[in-house]
Amino acid sequence: MKIIAFYSAPGSGKSSLATACYSSMGYLGKNVGYCWEFIKDHAQRAEYRPTPIDQLWIAGNQSQLLVNTVKANYDAIFCDSTPKLCAWFAEYYGNGMFKNLEPCVLEWEEQLQSEYNCEIIDVFLDITPEVYAERYKGSGRWENFEEVLKMHNEMKEWLKTRSKNFVAIVETTPN
Repeated sequence: MKIIAFYSAPGSGKSSLATACYSSMGYLGKNVGYCWEFIKDHAQRAEYRPTPIDQLWIAGNQSQLLVNTVKANYDAIFCDSTPKLCAWFAEYYGNGMFKNLEPCVLEWEEQLQSEYNCEIIDVFLDITPEVYAERYKGSGRWENFEEVLKMHNEMKEWLKTRSKNFVAIVETTPN
């Protein structure tokens, strides 16, 4: 089983690409699953902006969603968000307040892969600043264009050092 996990800054197209890959592969008759981004249900309703401490709650819920999807025994799962992404956001917004979340999440990933005989492939959407500029025109997102570019660059470097299967893609249209 492969878990294809998408990473990049907010507004990069992680959700769109994950659902498009899932839908396309399902249409072709492949045995695939989809694990959505837990926090999106709350963020799209603009209930609140998650705080760094919320990332623990988000990571726990995201972990459970992913385990439930893995238990369904698909050949591949397209994952919009992982607990590892929650750890990155906790570190980014928490300025070092939650140093224990990252090692816990990385250990959890190891156990998940071992227990369920699956492989996580971390796919970073390395989109250009021009694409972000277009997506951030009046988007109403919490981050501004400059902040999202900073997040993009920092997340890419962070993920490279914590991933066993790192892939960067520029094209975000599923082919």
